Amino acid sequence: MSNAIGGDLYPITLLKTNHYFSSLFIQRAFMRIQTITSLSLTEHWNGVNTHSVAKKQGNLDGACGPYALMNALMLAGRLTEKQVTGLWASPVDRRTLFGKWSKKTHALVSDGTEIKDLVELLQGIRQKIKQLPALDLVPIKLESRQDGKMLGGLRAIQEWMDVNNQPVMANLQWNRHGAHWVVVIGSQFHERDGEYKLANLLVVDSEENAFRTQAWNGVLGLGSVDAKRLRYTVASHEASIPCDLVGAFGICQIA
Repeated sequence: MSNAIGGDLYPITLLKTNHYFSSLFIQRAFMRIQTITSLSLTEHWNGVNTHSVAKKQGNLDGACGPYALMNALMLAGRLTEKQVTGLWASPVDRRTLFGKWSKKTHALVSDGTEIKDLVELLQGIRQKIKQLPALDLVPIKLESRQDGKMLGGLRAIQEWMDVNNQPVMANLQWNRHGAHWVVVIGSQFHERDGEYKLANLLVVDSEENAFRTQAWNGVLGLGSVDAKRLRYTVASHEASIPCDLVGAFGICQIA
């Protein structure tokens, strides 16, 4: 298989590097991309088709948290689109955890959601979907790493996905009053000094349109050498957005 770029042929080799990740190597372009193995770009591959399951939230609500959680569960292959649709469409008991959440998220979630709210929602989902295994949102330590606050946080998420092969819910902060939940599903590496080094995390953002040709619709990475904040890039903004990675939680099955 080959890909023509600027008149030259760049061989692309699909490899399975280990039990967890399948990676795309563009050999002459010195770039490597890897995603969790549950994902698929086409209906011909046995996996989750991102463009058909990732749900898009309304532009005026603050419900990125529950949307991100639902997307993460579908992208991990834990829930189907039909199950998620049924969860929100079916009548619920308002006394249960899920019932309370369903009532709240049918309207605007103007204040956004914190991780404790999403853990409560996950518990409520399991009450409704009995065959769903016991899951938890496990915090990933982002601070106190030798590679610094920005790169260290990106690497912490990438390393967690290497081991667990599951999506990660990441909390991005624009300013003191604005934050956003996204789902990290992969990583991009660039070749520097003879080795591949992490450059970006690949994310599914519920505020953005999904694409048929790639499994992600947002990129979180480093800015210029002297940048003091991370940069977040999506198709709906002409320029990348400065942000801070303030939290990350992996979806784990518990005993």
